[in-house]
Amino acid sequence: MRNAFLFVIFIHPLLRGCWDLWSQVSIHVAWSVLAFAGMLFLFRRFPGSISAAVDDLSNALIPLGLMFGASLVSTFMSPFPHSSYPSFLNDVNALGFFILFAAHPGRDNLLKALLGGAAVLAFIGGVGAALPGMRAGMEFAVNPNLLAAFLLLVLPAMAVTAFRENALRRIFWWAAAGICVLCLLFTGSFLAFLVFLIVLIVFFARAGGGTSGARRGVWIACALFLVIGAWLYRAEWVKLTHLEPDRWSWWRSALRMWSRHPLWGVGPGAFGEAYPGFRADQRGLSSLYAHNFFLEMLAERGIAGAGAFLFSILVLWRRVREKAVGDHLLFSAALGLAGFLVYNFGNIAFSFPSGSWAFWSLAGYLWGATSARRSEGTIRVWLERGAIALALMLSLGLGYASVRLFWADRSLAQARFALSRGDAATAQAFAEKGLAWNRREPELHSILAHVAAVEQRWDEALRHNEESRRLSPFTTRFQNEAADIAEGMRLRHGR
Repeated sequence: MRNAFLFVIFIHPLLRGCWDLWSQVSIHVAWSVLAFAGMLFLFRRFPGSISAAVDDLSNALIPLGLMFGASLVSTFMSPFPHSSYPSFLNDVNALGFFILFAAHPGRDNLLKALLGGAAVLAFIGGVGAALPGMRAGMEFAVNPNLLAAFLLLVLPAMAVTAFRENALRRIFWWAAAGICVLCLLFTGSFLAFLVFLIVLIVFFARAGGGTSGARRGVWIACALFLVIGAWLYRAEWVKLTHLEPDRWSWWRSALRMWSRHPLWGVGPGAFGEAYPGFRADQRGLSSLYAHNFFLEMLAERGIAGAGAFLFSILVLWRRVREKAVGDHLLFSAALGLAGFLVYNFGNIAFSFPSGSWAFWSLAGYLWGATSARRSEGTIRVWLERGAIALALMLSLGLGYASVRLFWADRSLAQARFALSRGDAATAQAFAEKGLAWNRREPELHSILAHVAAVEQRWDEALRHNEESRRLSPFTTRFQNEAADIAEGMRLRHGR
């Protein structure tokens, strides 16, 4: 039941219909409930489990503390709280998934839940690809680029799992891996094809064992994959020598943001909201993401957050290199992380909560699997109680903050609907209710400004408009509303 619950958590936000704030909030609340119930269960049924988990995570305190602390400070320093506050909650969730996979004694089963989620998503994507228009059919169910990143993350570990299982389960996992590979080709992502080709070569060069006939078969499969991919992407090879102008513009814009906010960045998740004020090419396409995870991290979290991330990855890499010698599953998991990061040097999957959660889950698995468990004599009652108290406070705080975001967003949707029907009084009531839950939402202030302007309460309209522009200074619509309010005030005074 536990694995089924986590399985749903992994695949739910990856589906195209589950990208809104309400869906993310449901995952936050579900995770907080899981953490709350799990801590109590471990404390009551297994008195030594918490101390063992703390032992597994003891060496992770410095890198995790640096990353989490940088995210927290960047959130508070951000000039875009509307975007940074929900993104910080996503960071808390990512930390929770890392801890779960690192500290749980049944982490191998949790890994299979993650791999199973990838197989189901690949099947859904395959059904979509079978519809007329292939890529259009896939996009109806899932985002192809996000799915490609997810498959790059898990496919190496899925292949090793297939090798390790018994005859019946091996058939299932090989079938799942085959579906995932086909779906990866049908995503239409040329970058994913190139990255997976490199992953295949490294994987089988390092981990490919067995008889000479088996190795020959593996290399023939790699060659077949190359031939099929080369034909499918025959019109894409020119991209290797020509960088897209819009992508280059997004990268330069990210560097501009970082140059203005070098230490803490513009705030987690705030790239899209800050982009209009830092865009490098006024004629290029707008974007919510930098299409390069490291430049986006540098722009949003500054050198502090990006440096903490690099330090954490370096520490993890050193642990895997020292303690995972000869372990094909750990090597394949590390290879999946590397492929995911390389792919996101030119794509956006790391910008989505679901992609980030999956990445840190696999990173947590690697951390826990390379931990040296201490002796039973190190169990300390005060440590268990302190860990439980901290986990309970974090899970309750996450749930409460997520619910506040949910009700504010719900009130915003109701206010917009009322405004579309011309019911200004109801729209105002819902907007004021939403601000009681989240005063950082500029759209709610914008609705109140609009209602006040319609009723010619110009001073109140100006006050709410100023607040919306303060919370989101580069939103063009708020600037236009300010001009309309100024014109209304000018006409009122006859000037």
